[in-house]
Order: sequence, then structure tokens, then C-alpha cells
Amino acid sequence: DESRQKLFLLNDQNTGGAHPCYLSLSGNGRFLSVANYTGGNFALFELGEGGKLLDSPQLRQHEGSGPNAARQEGPHAHCVAWRPDKRYLYVVDLGIDEVIAYPFDEASGALGEGITAIKAKGGSGPRLLVFHPSEKLAFLVNELTSTVLSMAYEVSTPVFTPIQEESTLPETF
Repeated sequence: DESRQKLFLLNDQNTGGAHPCYLSLSGNGRFLSVANYTGGNFALFELGEGGKLLDSPQLRQHEGSGPNAARQEGPHAHCVAWRPDKRYLYVVDLGIDEVIAYPFDEASGALGEGITAIKAKGGSGPRLLVFHPSEKLAFLVNELTSTVLSMAYEVSTPVFTPIQEESTLPETF
């Protein structure tokens, strides 16, 4: 059926880390961020004509470990997500129990220095972050403790304020 669109390779680039696991496109569609799980880092690519990945991405390396020696022996960047106002790029790191916010200039694509947006309970293993579509709320899924943390934020700061944490498991588990 010719009405179906086909995918085809434009180009590829090295992400600067091992086991890329999550992609996020900036609000203006000019930048692509990639979380590298085993590498404990992430890359930010500028996109060129037709969506091609340009050379020399910005790379940021996380450091540290968590209390779960089997799963948190080092950093494990697991998710990248832009805040709805596009002022920050958040990187969720399962290995260090943190969500780190990077100031982001949407016009130039420049990243600032990382700021701890929230430090999860030790051994939580944060995995995914999503933002509420209209409220100043975000939700963090913690893989190792099987919980969801709801958080609030203010426009003036990248830091999250925890509201409530609930188990994702049934009481009988």
C-alpha cells in the first residue's frame, strides 16, 4: 500500500556511551537527547537538514553509585525529558538515585551545568519522568522500589518538591 510511509536511515552517530535506551526531541525539533544506560551519561545532538544528526554532540557524564550494589554500582542514565517550558533538560539516573536538571537554551542548544532536581530515597532506582500537560507537576517512576513519586515545581527553579509516593504493587504482593 503506497499510502504507508516508510522509514529509512538518514545517518547515524555515536552517542558517546554504552547502551542508549531513551530518546527525547526538544520542543522546537532541533535537538535530540539520548540517555546511555550503561555509560551513565547522555548526549545532546543538534539536528541538521532533514533531521540528520550533526557531529560532535554535547556529552555529560554522571558520577556516583547507589546502595543497591547489584544494580547501582555506577551511574545509569535512563530517561531524558524536557520541562514543558523548555528551560531545562532533565536526566533520570537509576544508578545514583537522582534526577539532574540541565539549564537549556532552546535557541542555541547550549546546556548549562547539572543541578540535582531531586534526590530519590536511597535504592529507589528512578527510571522514568513525565510532566503533567497543564499543571506544574511531574511524576517519577522508581524501578527498584516499585513506586511512583508525584512532585511539584516552580518556574523559577529546576528543583522538584515531593508531594506523594505510592507503591505500584498490590498489597498482596
